[in-house]
Amino acid sequence: MTSLDGRNAFRVLKLPKLPISQDGSHKAASPFDVESLLDGFVFAPENRVAELAVNLVLHGVPVFDRPIGAAKLTAVASRERVPSRADVEILLDAARSDSPKYDSVFQRISSPIFNRDAFNAQRSDADEPSILDYVPFEQVGFLSPLVFYGPSGVGKSRLVEGICGRRRELKPHETIYRLSGSDFSNALLDAIRRDQTQLFRSLFGQANVVALENAELLALNESAQREFLPMLDAALKARKLIVLTFSQRPAEIRGFTADLLARVEAGTLVQVNKPTTETKRFVIQAVSQKLRIGLDDDALDACAQFAPSLIEPLCAAFVQAVRDLRAAKTELTPQNLTEFFQRRDPPQTLTLERITKVVSKELSVSIVAMRGKKRLRSLAFARQCVVFFARRLTDSTYAQIGAAFSRRNHATMIHAENELIEQIQSDPEVRRIVQRIAQALRVDDPTLDYVSKENVPT
Repeated sequence: MTSLDGRNAFRVLKLPKLPISQDGSHKAASPFDVESLLDGFVFAPENRVAELAVNLVLHGVPVFDRPIGAAKLTAVASRERVPSRADVEILLDAARSDSPKYDSVFQRISSPIFNRDAFNAQRSDADEPSILDYVPFEQVGFLSPLVFYGPSGVGKSRLVEGICGRRRELKPHETIYRLSGSDFSNALLDAIRRDQTQLFRSLFGQANVVALENAELLALNESAQREFLPMLDAALKARKLIVLTFSQRPAEIRGFTADLLARVEAGTLVQVNKPTTETKRFVIQAVSQKLRIGLDDDALDACAQFAPSLIEPLCAAFVQAVRDLRAAKTELTPQNLTEFFQRRDPPQTLTLERITKVVSKELSVSIVAMRGKKRLRSLAFARQCVVFFARRLTDSTYAQIGAAFSRRNHATMIHAENELIEQIQSDPEVRRIVQRIAQALRVDDPTLDYVSKENVPT
């Protein structure tokens, strides 16, 4: 592990877990539980902003006696200072490892910022800012709601669980609601059906902490959005902790009302990124040391290159590789490890069915809904993506694709494809989404000019 003060540091944070058994205790961790192997949740350089955001919630937002971005300003009394937007923005910006502010700000404050005595003791100049106090995250109005977004499997749910678990430890009598967007929509529909909408609002209003995961699913239900918006406004006004997760940045998700999107985008948006090759290498090295397995640099590089890209399946695959290769009395050489991972996770043949599944996962849209007759914008966009990729990467005809989507006809599929092509040409965000889907499909060159219709089967 590199130095805590290093730009490329890997830090491990022990996040609390919510009780999952009826008596309030935790289930015993399995021998290969990821966080047991890594001694906590790994925050890599690509997720330094997420690390800072979690700590701001767990420990509070620091109140400085003067702006941290300015020099030689007179300190002010504690009662006259509150966390300023400029201070927090500097912290978040400095947390990005490629930020020019990193060396001047985050290098010094990254580790001790949540320990007032340690931070203040590190001051080399009396004119440097010191920390006066900490304010709960939710009490700083411009920070809420806290929004984590990123693809499935990067750890968003674990961060939410850690935040909720910490609140449960500190305030065991608080009411914490942790649910998914589909759970919220289903509970609302049930309340409407039973004529208990007011009771539903009242129960929601009693919560001190609300964590809504996969909130993009609300985009499929406009009535759920209309109900959620006033609840969100009331919770924010009452300074309650609101944490939301999305599969992508909310502004990129079709189907949200303008008002709800404005509330969400006004909060603290934190992207949770997939592990880089360097992070995968660090994780494999940490697991191998935990299991007392000796790997040379070439073997570590092979694992980082060919093992699964997400932390949990990465650890599971590595443990399986060690077990299977040892059982076969085979050495853990780079070649043997590479061959194992390639056998374990061979490239999948692209079919219309697989493309539909990948688009469904990347856009967080139900396959059943995609194949249904509803014409919501989010569903129409998903269908456009399917026909777009299916025509370029499979032998499926327009008629075959249309048959898979409620028997939509040949002309409808052509129109859907052409409409997406126009969006790709005019909207950089749509093009970025298309490239993300291409990467998920493991297309060799995700920057390929998909707009061109040359060599597309007729």
